[in-house]
Amino acid sequence: MGIIKKYQLVFLIALILVVAAGGSFIVKKINEVKLPVTQEKNQTPAVPIDLTAEVTAPVDNTSPTAEVLPEEEKVKLIINTGEVKYEFTVPFEKDSTVFSLLKKLSVENNFTLDYRESGLGVFIEEVYGIKNNGTENKYWLYKVNGQLANVGASSYRIKEGDEITWNYEEAKVF
Repeated sequence: MGIIKKYQLVFLIALILVVAAGGSFIVKKINEVKLPVTQEKNQTPAVPIDLTAEVTAPVDNTSPTAEVLPEEEKVKLIINTGEVKYEFTVPFEKDSTVFSLLKKLSVENNFTLDYRESGLGVFIEEVYGIKNNGTENKYWLYKVNGQLANVGASSYRIKEGDEITWNYEEAKVF
């Protein structure tokens, strides 16, 4: 019987520590804790003890020390080949560009990406095996939030909630 009392005492001390800690510790229910009990000679068999407790500690969300972690900032990137549309909703790092995100996705998702760099920035040549076609005047063009971009992909800094769409389409002269 001495062992059972020791486990009960340990259980009660643990509950007191949880309540004393305050913060966001909430113990809802502990069901049927089966304690290992040794049986001595001429003793009745050990019986599992049901220890059920419901303890709620106060949660102080106004505490200046309570740390609230920001949600991960995400952006939607769509690649439209004209035949197939690929959609990605992905987190991005501060100061990421449309190009750096496309390049990262090509590595992570194992699709082809070919580009050339110039003094004006990066020019996308091929995505998903589809190359620009000067004869048909079809190129990889990107839009941000439905608007054709007015800067190169390596210059546009992504903002949370942006929807970036890469389309393989005919370039129109304005």
